[in-house]
Amino acid sequence: MKNMTVKIALCIVMASSFYGCATVFKGYEDKVLVTGIPANTKIYSQTEMEVPLLTTYKTKKIFNPKVGVIDSAMIVEQYIYLRSNTDHLLVFKNREEEKRIHIYPRLSIGWLFLDVITGTFLVDLVTGNWNHFTNIDYKSAK
Repeated sequence: MKNMTVKIALCIVMASSFYGCATVFKGYEDKVLVTGIPANTKIYSQTEMEVPLLTTYKTKKIFNPKVGVIDSAMIVEQYIYLRSNTDHLLVFKNREEEKRIHIYPRLSIGWLFLDVITGTFLVDLVTGNWNHFTNIDYKSAK
């Protein structure tokens, strides 16, 4: 009976080492918000490949607790997806100017905590999937 319990425990430990929380739930890319970007600006990676800029439209309701909903506004958000295991040099090009920004991945404490609790941190450590990027402000690019 004791041998069977040890075998089952060993199987569970081995099976859990083949995946990581961030790898399963987030994947290899991080969704990064880009703010303040002018129209007709294209983004390129350090290998001069164009990075697709995705646009989403959301409706935000302006609410007053005394009166209720006053109005609604359309919010436009633009995102890019970046591989989260490495730093990136991004080049913003439009007709007037060319700007560059170097961004670095940061360790997400939430993913690290979940990986340590579940014992699956090895995969996310190797793949770098537990990293994330802060938002990119076009005005901070040089």
